[in-house]
Amino acid sequence: MTALRSWLRRLSPLLLLPAMLAATPACSRLAPLEFHSLVEQQAFVTEINPPDRSALSDPVEWTLHFSERLDLSRLHSDAIVLLADLADPKILEKSDDFLDELDDGQLATLPLQLILESDEQTLTLFPEGDLDPGVYYLVVTPRLRSANQVPFNQKPGEYPANFIAVFSYGDVVLPDPEAEPGSAPGAPNFGAKPESLVLNEFLYDGKVSETDGEAFVELYGTPGGDISLYQVLLINGADGQETDRITLPPGAVLPEDGIFVIADLRTNSTTVSQVPNHDFLDQFDPQNGPDGVQLVDRDGQLVDSLVYGEGAVSTAANGFALGEGLPAADVAGGHSLSRSAGADSQNNAEDFIDLAAPSPGIL
Repeated sequence: MTALRSWLRRLSPLLLLPAMLAATPACSRLAPLEFHSLVEQQAFVTEINPPDRSALSDPVEWTLHFSERLDLSRLHSDAIVLLADLADPKILEKSDDFLDELDDGQLATLPLQLILESDEQTLTLFPEGDLDPGVYYLVVTPRLRSANQVPFNQKPGEYPANFIAVFSYGDVVLPDPEAEPGSAPGAPNFGAKPESLVLNEFLYDGKVSETDGEAFVELYGTPGGDISLYQVLLINGADGQETDRITLPPGAVLPEDGIFVIADLRTNSTTVSQVPNHDFLDQFDPQNGPDGVQLVDRDGQLVDSLVYGEGAVSTAANGFALGEGLPAADVAGGHSLSRSAGADSQNNAEDFIDLAAPSPGIL
């Protein structure tokens, strides 16, 4: 049986994904998705707090943020695992071998309490009992599923990879990172960040609807810059709370012209938008002003911010500035806010103009 499990897991994950979806019971079967859409819907960890290789303190608690919404029913004890003082941490590097040993009872795990927040992308977890001094490994495995029933993969589009983070508790020194995996084997490999990057054009209110594939966010920056795991946060201007979040997938890179268009999907579609020249599709619902949008890099640092309409708060609930200088105008439906000739004076009112004919993908 173990040999059969290993053989099945060694099949290409990208070939298995459509089969997994097709095998879903008829009452919950999802519409067929295109290949690229399946890869984009593989959930991965975008942030963990406390960070990998931290010293834990009481009360011990972790918060993980995922790129996709999670299926609450798949938060089993083999989906997210806590282990202590592993004799051979390298077993964590190959998800299939790790799951084989886990299934065969060769690895002792510690029980966890899991709380999935209302956004279904933020997971809080803590051990059920007290921890002894030692080295602890927190592992997220492909047994976890997104809300669309796509298996977790810390390296989307590649062979299924665990997410791995290592911690110390008590008066204990962590092993040399060269001698144990930490999160490195399960983390996407990134290229250089763009030297410059701005929010360049934003259509938040469509002619017909802002929820049916008309909205878009256009980024502009250094060609070839790696914007994997960068996030676009939509912020309510009244209270500074985040209303929506777009996470770019691993492998997202600014093309030769430096323009990267994030387009809203049409309602009930996973592949179609009304926005031309798009580079990435997601489901998001911008609000009419006064509201704002923030661009955050994969290290959690604010890159750019736009506020539109009078009366918005100056600082969002996340502590980052909402907008730069005075707010841009709150434009009519079907219009976009666009930088005027690429201007970036750190003043939204001067930098952005009302564009009656939006131009996604075109400077």
